[in-house]
Amino acid sequence: MLLVFGARTVVRRELQELTQGAELYAAAIRQSLLHARSTMETLADLASPGLDPRLLAQEILDRSVLFSGLMLLSPSGHAVLMEPPDAESAQFRKNLHFTDWVGKVLAENRSMFSDLLISGSDRRPTIVVAAPWRGPDGRILGVWAGSLDLGRLSALFPGAAEPMRSGYLTDRRGLVIAHQNNPLFIEEQTDFSSVPPVRLALAGKKGTLRYLNPIEQSDRFGAYLPLELTAGSPPWAVIYSIGAEYTLGQLNDLVRAVLGLGVLLAALTSGLILLSLRRFLSPLGVLVAAAGRIGAGDLTAPPLLNTGDELEKLAEAFAGMTESLRRKDARILEQVTELQASNRELEAFSYSVSHDLRAPLRSIDGFSKALLEDYSAVLPPAGREFLGYLREASQQMGQLIDDLIQLSRLSRDEFHAEEVDLSAMAEKAAAALRAHDPGRPVQFAIQPGISAMGDPRLLWHVLDNLLSNSWKFTARNPRASIEFGSQASAEGTHYFVRDNGVGFDMAYAGRLFSPFQRLHAQSEFAGSGIGLATVQRVVRRHGGRVWAEAQPEVGATFFFTLKEAE
Repeated sequence: MLLVFGARTVVRRELQELTQGAELYAAAIRQSLLHARSTMETLADLASPGLDPRLLAQEILDRSVLFSGLMLLSPSGHAVLMEPPDAESAQFRKNLHFTDWVGKVLAENRSMFSDLLISGSDRRPTIVVAAPWRGPDGRILGVWAGSLDLGRLSALFPGAAEPMRSGYLTDRRGLVIAHQNNPLFIEEQTDFSSVPPVRLALAGKKGTLRYLNPIEQSDRFGAYLPLELTAGSPPWAVIYSIGAEYTLGQLNDLVRAVLGLGVLLAALTSGLILLSLRRFLSPLGVLVAAAGRIGAGDLTAPPLLNTGDELEKLAEAFAGMTESLRRKDARILEQVTELQASNRELEAFSYSVSHDLRAPLRSIDGFSKALLEDYSAVLPPAGREFLGYLREASQQMGQLIDDLIQLSRLSRDEFHAEEVDLSAMAEKAAAALRAHDPGRPVQFAIQPGISAMGDPRLLWHVLDNLLSNSWKFTARNPRASIEFGSQASAEGTHYFVRDNGVGFDMAYAGRLFSPFQRLHAQSEFAGSGIGLATVQRVVRRHGGRVWAEAQPEVGATFFFTLKEAE
C-alpha cells in the first residue's frame, strides 16, 4: 500500500504541475494575442486618408513588443506600406494577394489570425493578425496586418528551459508556432499533428496522458488543452510535457527506498520496527500534507527534512517545484503588467490623436458661429445657409470622433462578469426613449425574466443601441412596435430585438456591423454609423455572435448570443 500510495503521489503531482504549466502559458499567450488583435483593430479604427499611415505604424511598433513588422495592404492584397521598410520585398508585394488570410479578412469583414506562414520579407515563419480598414463611406480602403514575433511567444513559457521538459504551441494544422526548447521546430515548420496530445487538443479536448512522441521518439507524460482565440474558429494546441524516464526514475528511487526499509525492518525487534515506522511515516506525512497544500494553490515551500535518505531528496524536489511555480506566477504577473501598461499607452495615443482632430473642428465651428452672429446682416441668405451646413458637418464629425474613441475603448476596458437582468435593462432603455420623445405612441413588448452572465456596463451598450435603432427606424409607422425576447436553439439562447420599421434589403446585411456603414441616407435617419459596430464588438467580447434578418418596409430583427455560464 505504501508503494502504491507513493507512486500515485509522484505521478499525480507531476501531472498537476504539467497541467498548471500548460494553463499558465495558455493564459499568457491568449492575453498577448488578444492584445495584438485589439491593437490592429484600433489601428484600423484610427487610420484615415488624412493621416500618414507610416507614422501610425511607427508609433505602434515603438509601443508594442509583440510585432516584428506592420503592413498596409490595398483591397487587391498588394502591400502599399511596410514598416520597417524592406528593400527586397518586390516579390512579396507581387504575390501577397494570393494568400488566403487577406481574402478572408476582406470577405468576412473581421479581424483574424493567419496560420503559420513564411514571411515574404525575411523568409522566416510568422503569424499574421489582420483587421479590415474602411473609410467613412464604407468603401474598403485595405487591410492592416501585423507580423508577430514568434520568439516572443516562445519566451512566454513559464520557467527556464529544461532538458526533460518541453512546452510548445501549434496552429490548427499542428504546425509548431512556439517551442520552449527547440526553435528549429518553428524554423522548419515541423508538423506535430500526429502527436497524440496535439491531436486531442485540436479536437477541443483537455487532459493528461502518457504517450509516445513519434517526432522526438520519446516516451512522455504530458498535459494538453485547446486554445480558442475566436468563437467558432478551430482551436490551436498547447502542450506541456516531461520525459517519462524522469518520472519513472523518481518512482524507482521511491521503490528502492521503501524495499530497503522493509528489509531492515524485518531484521529488527517489534519495538525497533514501531520506532522505525514512526520515524519514516512522520516526514512522509509532512510531505503529503505539503503536496496537498501545493495542489490547493498554497505555494509556501514545504519544510526541508534532515533524514539523509530519499525522503530528504523528495522534500528538496518539492521545494524546487514550489520555487519554480512561484517564478512562473511572477512571470505571468510581469507579462500582465506589461500588457496593461501597453494598453494604457495605446489609450493615451488614441486620446492624443482624437485631440489633434478635434482642435481644427472646434476652430471651424467657432469661426462659422462668429460669422453668423457678427456678420449675419451683410451675408446673403445662401451664405448663412452654407455656414449652417458647415457648422452642422463639423459638429457631426466631432461626434464621429467621440464614437470612434468609445468603440476602440470597448476592446481594452476590463471585463467584469456577473448575472445581468436583461429584461430590467431593456425596460430602463425603453423608458429613456419614451422620456426623450413622449409624443410617440410606440408599443414595447419586453419578455420578463431574461438574464445572462456578462459585463452589465458593456451589455447596456448592446440593448441601448439595438432598441434606439428600432425606435429610430419605426418613426414613420403610426403603429410602431418594438419587442425584446429570447428563444432556445441548438447552440444555446438567442436574444433578439424585433421591430416593424422600414427594414432593409438583406443583400446589404454584410455591411451592417462595419463602422460608418449606413443603409439609409443621413437626411432620412440621423446617426453616426457606429452603433451596430459597437454592438458586434461587445457581443464578441462575450464569446457570442450577432446577425440580422429583415425585409424592406416590414421590419428587422437583430439576434445575438452570449457565452453560456459554465
